[in-house]
Amino acid sequence: MKAKIKRFIAPVLITLICALVALLPHSLLEQLIFERSTILNGEAWRLLTANLLHSNGYHLLLNMGGLWVIWYFYYDLCQPKWHPLLVILTMLGTTSLLLAFSPEMQRYVGLSGALHGIIVTFAMIDFRYNRAISIAVLIAVASKLTFEQMYGGSASLESLINARVAVDSHLWGALSGAIIAPLMIKLNKDESSQ
Repeated sequence: MKAKIKRFIAPVLITLICALVALLPHSLLEQLIFERSTILNGEAWRLLTANLLHSNGYHLLLNMGGLWVIWYFYYDLCQPKWHPLLVILTMLGTTSLLLAFSPEMQRYVGLSGALHGIIVTFAMIDFRYNRAISIAVLIAVASKLTFEQMYGGSASLESLINARVAVDSHLWGALSGAIIAPLMIKLNKDESSQ
């Protein structure tokens, strides 16, 4: 039972942090949003904190649901002690790549980009054990990203979350996951060989 609880520490903490952040006053939330001009003027913490903010309760629920589904299927592929590193690196990877390669993105909030990175990382870790499933997951993610880049986000989803779907965050999140995966594979391999 203790091992099962340990495995889910990361999604429990992320869910609690995101829920608590949602309760902050609007003036404080404005200090945490990915805002290109303020980041370029030195407010680098926004690269991390923007991932914890959501446009509304539906956006929060969708992202937390995605996080829990990913963790349910993949949590045992990575030592629990590396889960925080994985999450933080995919968050920073997503927003750093947004900053560098999506100049039209002036403001951004949400965890969906990092979620794309997490699922890509886990699928790449799992490739060694479940090749067919990993390939299917990676093809599904690549297909979704291609569709979004060609046609944009879903209008019904945009209406639900009361914001434009930041499809570039999904692309950059997935790419950051692919970049992070070799590190996570090495860390877990080193751990299992000890």
